[in-house]
Amino acid sequence: MHRWLRWKRLGVVVVFAFAFLATGTMGYMGMRVMGIGPVGTLLAKGLFEEGGLVVLADFESTAGSVAPGDLVTEALRVDLDQSPTFDLMGPSTVASGLARMVRDPEQPFSEEVALELATREGGELVVSGEVGSVGEGFLLTARILSAEDGTVVAPFRESAKDLESLIDAIDALSAKIRGKMGEALRSVASSDPLHQATTSSVDALRKYTHVIQRAPRGTISGPRAIEVMEEAIALDTTFAEANRCLSILINNYGGSLQQRATAATQAFRLRDRLPLRKQLLVEASYHEYVTGEHRQAARAYRGLLELDSMDAAAKNNLAAITMSEGNYGEAEDLLRSDPRPGDIVWTFNLAAALSGQKKYAEAEQLLNEARTTLPNNAYLAPTRAMFYAVQDRGEDALSALAVDEPFPAGVAAWASYIEGVVHARAGRLSQALVTFAETDELLATQGTPAERMLYGRAALFLSGWIGGDREKGTQDLQDLTARLPVEEMNPVDRSYAGMALIYALLGAGAETEALLERHEAEVPGGGDPAGRADAAVARALVRILKGDGIQESELELAVRSLRTDRSRKLYLGRGYETAGDTLGAIQAYEAFLSGSYFDMYQFVLHLPGPVVHEKLGVLYEAVGDSANAVEHYRAFATAWENADPSHQPRVERARRSIERLGPGPSDSGTGG
Repeated sequence: MHRWLRWKRLGVVVVFAFAFLATGTMGYMGMRVMGIGPVGTLLAKGLFEEGGLVVLADFESTAGSVAPGDLVTEALRVDLDQSPTFDLMGPSTVASGLARMVRDPEQPFSEEVALELATREGGELVVSGEVGSVGEGFLLTARILSAEDGTVVAPFRESAKDLESLIDAIDALSAKIRGKMGEALRSVASSDPLHQATTSSVDALRKYTHVIQRAPRGTISGPRAIEVMEEAIALDTTFAEANRCLSILINNYGGSLQQRATAATQAFRLRDRLPLRKQLLVEASYHEYVTGEHRQAARAYRGLLELDSMDAAAKNNLAAITMSEGNYGEAEDLLRSDPRPGDIVWTFNLAAALSGQKKYAEAEQLLNEARTTLPNNAYLAPTRAMFYAVQDRGEDALSALAVDEPFPAGVAAWASYIEGVVHARAGRLSQALVTFAETDELLATQGTPAERMLYGRAALFLSGWIGGDREKGTQDLQDLTARLPVEEMNPVDRSYAGMALIYALLGAGAETEALLERHEAEVPGGGDPAGRADAAVARALVRILKGDGIQESELELAVRSLRTDRSRKLYLGRGYETAGDTLGAIQAYEAFLSGSYFDMYQFVLHLPGPVVHEKLGVLYEAVGDSANAVEHYRAFATAWENADPSHQPRVERARRSIERLGPGPSDSGTGG
């Protein structure tokens, strides 16, 4: 009886102790997540955002060659780089940043220098520390500092009794840092499993996994993702999937077109070592970025869907191809069959597909919901801004770009470009050119010469075609090329054919032919599908311009190789207009305006809408269709109501035409 009472009393004590432990644990976790007290995470306290950029300074060592600081720094870097909570600045980004700071990269990367670099590059936190010897053991000290003012926001220390336990101490120190940042304790204790991919290097696989787990969520910037993937390929040059991924990253976030083609080609050469599913993915990327045979790419994706009807990569990429072809409904069906609201690429593609069908309310709802599902994604605000800009909702676009924190490298230039699109579509061409110049300044430090050339062509198009001042456009382009290391650039990235096509649009036959000659002489036949397509269209336009008696069918055949159906319609409209085929021009230009499908970089999809309305007003008036002429004149005059003073005469001409021709139908908007 007494023994039962003792056991019963012990049971009560044990239950109470476990209840107390559970309550204490819950309290600890609650304080940690809410940022309360010393256990609160920096993420919960609002000291940095998820996916924020962190800079690791070199650890200083007083322990001599037994435990050098660079050894501790690199060991810590490998572990910190696995965190899904923050983005650790890579060595090549550090090196390029030091070059811009005119610092010797061979000198120690001290805490002071790291703080300055973090400030310049948009880093939020800096990690630094020291390693010292204590008897036969070692003492590791570290701290997290705010990049804003250099204050220490969290200190750490860890000891090792001897050299053999030093690595364990570094691991423990890393776990403390990652936990304090706000990474889930379970994640710190056991990193996510590495992605299944074919490579002989576990370090390469780790870097590959790091990118593909973060890029869809936007918790790693585009330039950083490209840098890490390049590091993975350097560790294993036969890593086919990493090469394919690199080509896609460059396509999505910008970079060298030649590098994109080289990566896709290398993956294609190595595809036999892959399982069938991944072979099809590689083949599709090869056709998209090297041969330009988009139908072959679509066939590969459809073959993959026959193997697995729910393959997300096949659906998303096939949707991108189908909406480029103008099949927006099919693209929408593919994307909605596998919803991925936490993926910025899926969100962008679905918004573009809906816009192509003029389902603007649904697209806007999707992008507004994405502010909850993608709360820290830096690419979301520019995506929303682009959606508004191509509908001539300029104030909404500028409001979307007015974020609290500066855009990170790789996003800032795109956001600046979109601001320029807003001004251009409102007829404020002077301000648009100023903004495009600011875009170029950002790309000079954050981008590549190929990206500067890509964006820079927009200035030629803006001044020459939108503004009607070919000389100004030519001068703008000459100024840009004078600032670029053109001779050091790969011929593919010099964009001769792309520039030739714009000159052909402007009716500048001599300039077009000169650039086409350089393209044919300097650019190799493979790896430049966009250049080949641009060159074919430019040649056809020049022959129409010269009155060589060329059939319009040559232009119709040439535009088929262009990437997007909407851009084909613009060039067809211009060709028919030049050839005097008024009805053909009307049909093509109307097709261009039939929806506001957009992509990231093609300025011919972003800028011309209002001016195409102006052209259609003239064309409809020429065939005696007053009602449609008035509708398009009104759309143009509304969009350019606050245009530059130098362009107000065009607006006045449109208004006088409206008065002369009659009231016409009510204004139905200016998107396109």
